[in-house]
Amino acid sequence: MRVRSALFVCMFGSLALAACGDDDATPPTRERFVVALTGLAEKPTAVTTTATGSAVVTILSPDSIEWTLNVAGIDSVTASHFHAGDASVAGPVMFFTFSGPTTARGITGQLSTGVATRTSTFTGIFTFDSLLTRIRAGTTYLNVHTRRNAPGEIRGQVTK
Repeated sequence: MRVRSALFVCMFGSLALAACGDDDATPPTRERFVVALTGLAEKPTAVTTTATGSAVVTILSPDSIEWTLNVAGIDSVTASHFHAGDASVAGPVMFFTFSGPTTARGITGQLSTGVATRTSTFTGIFTFDSLLTRIRAGTTYLNVHTRRNAPGEIRGQVTK
């Protein structure tokens, strides 16, 4: 009986240790960035609009970036993108976050959500690594384009 009890304790203890073994593993750190989009942030010329927006950009891993883009009071969105550039310039498109168009008026709510990965399609010379590097450096902005303001109606810098 003692042998069976000792065997049971050993087996149970081994299973308990195996189940707890991953508790010490550190989950990957997610980096979270926020964006406030307004017409005043548009470059080279501010846009007068009542439309606004907000976004959350999260680096999930070295291989994926997630975004959620919300808008309020915007009409006829044609597209939205991540652009390369700091807050003072109008830079080139790196990655599409919404490929419109929509003729809806007064759109309020989630415009787009998604995940960019290493296998996603980027524009021009840009890659996943350039998007990742620029987000971390603060040289990426989100721009929402409309029929009325084709170069962009609302814009916001991606910041930590």
